[in-house]
Amino acid sequence: MKTPKAMPTRALTQPTEDADQRAWYPLVLIFALVALGIFVGGTLSYRDYERRFRTGVEQQLSAIAELKVDDLALWRTERLGDANNIFKNASFSGLARRFLDRPGDSETQAQLRAWMERCQAAN
Repeated sequence: MKTPKAMPTRALTQPTEDADQRAWYPLVLIFALVALGIFVGGTLSYRDYERRFRTGVEQQLSAIAELKVDDLALWRTERLGDANNIFKNASFSGLARRFLDRPGDSETQAQLRAWMERCQAAN
């Protein structure tokens, strides 16, 4: 009778090693899919946050710009009103004309300075 030849140990362990290696493939694939999902979700979330933040800042800047425009328009209206009051004031115009004709006249200069100080104090 023939005795069976001993099978090499490598032949006995080969199928289990292949099975162990193949068992990792689904786990690696699942890990890769989860990691990809986290990355895609994070990217989309960040882009949405960035868009909302930018929109908020743009609205704030727009509101500030509108307020500044309103302030400048009001300032201009006030300055034009002041200039109109001074221009149409015959007493002030006469005093200014006398000062420009005779710049060395200290009395006219003092009166003009007092007038301007009162105007400045009123505003």
